[in-house]
Amino acid sequence: MNKKRLLSALLAVSMIPALCSCGKTDSSSDGGDAIAIDPTTKTTNADEDDYSNESSDSYHSIVNGHSPKKTTTTKVTGTKISTETTTKSTAPANSLHTTPSSGNPHSNNNYSTAGNYSGYNNRPSYSGGNNSSGGNSHSGDSTIITTNIPVTTAVQHIPAPTTQVTTVPKITTQPPVEVPDEEKECTAVIDLNGKPSFTGNNVTVNGSVVTITAGGYYQISGFTFGGRICVDTASDEAVTLVLDGADIHSISGPALLVNKAKKCTIKVADGTVNSLSDNTKDNVHDGVIFSNASLRFKGSGTLNIDAGNAHGIAGNVIAFESGTYNINAIRCGLHAHNDINISGGTLTISGGAQEDKSVIYSDSRLIHSGGYVFAAGNAVTAPTASSYPYVIADLSEPEYGGSTVEMYLNGKQVKKFEPYDDFRCLMLLSPEVTVGKSFYTIINGVKSSVITIGKGQNLFSVK
Repeated sequence: MNKKRLLSALLAVSMIPALCSCGKTDSSSDGGDAIAIDPTTKTTNADEDDYSNESSDSYHSIVNGHSPKKTTTTKVTGTKISTETTTKSTAPANSLHTTPSSGNPHSNNNYSTAGNYSGYNNRPSYSGGNNSSGGNSHSGDSTIITTNIPVTTAVQHIPAPTTQVTTVPKITTQPPVEVPDEEKECTAVIDLNGKPSFTGNNVTVNGSVVTITAGGYYQISGFTFGGRICVDTASDEAVTLVLDGADIHSISGPALLVNKAKKCTIKVADGTVNSLSDNTKDNVHDGVIFSNASLRFKGSGTLNIDAGNAHGIAGNVIAFESGTYNINAIRCGLHAHNDINISGGTLTISGGAQEDKSVIYSDSRLIHSGGYVFAAGNAVTAPTASSYPYVIADLSEPEYGGSTVEMYLNGKQVKKFEPYDDFRCLMLLSPEVTVGKSFYTIINGVKSSVITIGKGQNLFSVK
């Protein structure tokens, strides 16, 4: 019985280390969360010493999540009891315990240098997972050791920041855009048929004379013989007149008189044919269209002008942007006290029958940057600036009004027309006139000599 009690006591003593080891916590590091080290407490397994007293290898195992695993073996030999303790690292073969072949022994391991232990030669703290150098994450069992060794920075698991994409509207600054005519609100609609009438505002009617009294957008249509349109607004107000099938024959001055306005835009409505004429002597307002303000012509319709008094269009500044215009005048087809600016449209002009008058005349500048001009008259004002070469043909003898004029570029007819008045000069302005092309005329069936276009003005004599 004494031997049995002795054996039972020996077995009980041998189970004490195993029971004490139940406080050990194992975890696996698979590249995820890092191991947290609490600098304020100390918990040591019963069968383990403080890791500060371990060897260098033991230290590296701990900070990498692989504490030395101690195994206690109890041997009973007869009546003698002996214990044997062995220490084995849980680190895998490729952990810090593996001596690298060259270079820094820590270069291929998964730790971060973000947190350093004070008083421990700034050794790197464990961050867990894959580091920026591409090392492998640890696997297998590991032991968490919590100690009260002071640290300068506790290593904690910090989730990767979530990137939030915020769409910021792109702000662009653009210059004001002119509202298209078709989207503008019409101030008044004027009907010239019979006795002139209107619907809208800022219009008065006195017999056959329709007067526009304020700035705005006005649509004009219908036929009148002996009537006219007059614009008389404040000097800082702009007016747009839309000729939408208007046929005005004045017997007392201009068919269209712009007496006062900031500027006046005349739009020839798309797909329409409009006609303006005069035949009464007026030395002051001496144009079918006469304006004291700047005139701007646009649209894609057609406007025919016949001047029985003097000029076709007379004004301060005259600009053409688009549209088709046929102008016949006993004096100048275009007469400007300032600039004439042609950037678009097609103009066929006949005028300047008197020897001292030009079919196109400008007191200042004639600028051509686009569009087509086919002119016949006594003389012309040559462009002061042109984006293209241009042609002026001087006829040795005058030709009568009603003659047939044909113009050719590179053997292709570009224009055929019959000047209203006698003429002795022709002018062609066109984007198609370029250096190297050939040009000639056929007047009443007689072909002129052929010239080769050069830069700037091309002046030649037609015999």
